[in-house]
Amino acid sequence: MGRDGGYTPAEMRSPLLAGVLAGLLVGLVALAVVVAGLQPETIMPARPTLAPVAGSPSPSPTASPSPAPTPSPSPSPTTGVAVGNRAPELKVDGVAGDEIDLAALRGKPVWVNFTASWCPTCRDELSLMQRFALKYPDLPILVIDVKEDPAVVRALVDELDIVMPVGLDRDGKAQLAWNAYALPVHFWIDGAGIVRAVVYGEPGPEEFLAGLKTVLPDATLP
Repeated sequence: MGRDGGYTPAEMRSPLLAGVLAGLLVGLVALAVVVAGLQPETIMPARPTLAPVAGSPSPSPTASPSPAPTPSPSPSPTTGVAVGNRAPELKVDGVAGDEIDLAALRGKPVWVNFTASWCPTCRDELSLMQRFALKYPDLPILVIDVKEDPAVVRALVDELDIVMPVGLDRDGKAQLAWNAYALPVHFWIDGAGIVRAVVYGEPGPEEFLAGLKTVLPDATLP
């Protein structure tokens, strides 16, 4: 206070300054409260949307399974008289008045022999073939006589008491189709009509058995 009992200018400014400061403080507090209340809504950043990274591989679509290739049908065997060939057609008259047809015997193993009565070796082996025929009655053994008179062939059948089917290749067409020029000749054909063994010349029992085993594996000598 001054000497005359009044307030000095400095003393008068102090309450005013304190009031201003108090007002500013209140204002700041209020502003802080407002800002604090607005912050969750105004300054919370939005979650960014992620764009695809350039060069990143896109998911591959599920591939449909490729259909399995259809196997090509196996080519049919060539018709011929070599081993592995399909046997040629064989259809001739039988000496007994019947007919011999190889196609009618499909499903069975067959032994085919081309022969002639004038051939000594051919005559000699017929008795051995007869023993095989008697041991294996379900095995057709076809004896095909080449270009001889039927009376001559019937005489041979009677002489040797042949029980095997005997056919007459009157004009030699069967001989030509089977390439049966060197007599005797033997062919063993399986149930599917495929040639499995061929023997030319003068075979013995073991050669006969080896040929027969190609179509009848359990065969033994008679």
